[in-house]
Amino acid sequence: MKLCDREWYDLMAQFEKQFRHEGRLDREASSIWPKRRYYQDGRVNDLFIAFTAGYALGTSVERLEHSGE
Repeated sequence: MKLCDREWYDLMAQFEKQFRHEGRLDREASSIWPKRRYYQDGRVNDLFIAFTAGYALGTSVERLEHSGE
């Protein structure tokens, strides 16, 4: 998954749907995203970083499971 591709925006939309009550979901400018700053609210940003780590782990496990078939 790359920053600013369709999968990335889908992941952000899912995060915002699930965590809509956790704080401000104002996004940073996409030019700042390479610095791991995605949301203006620092706590929400930390939650998103954890969310993306879980997503990456899940997709890796899924690939490993399917590679053994």
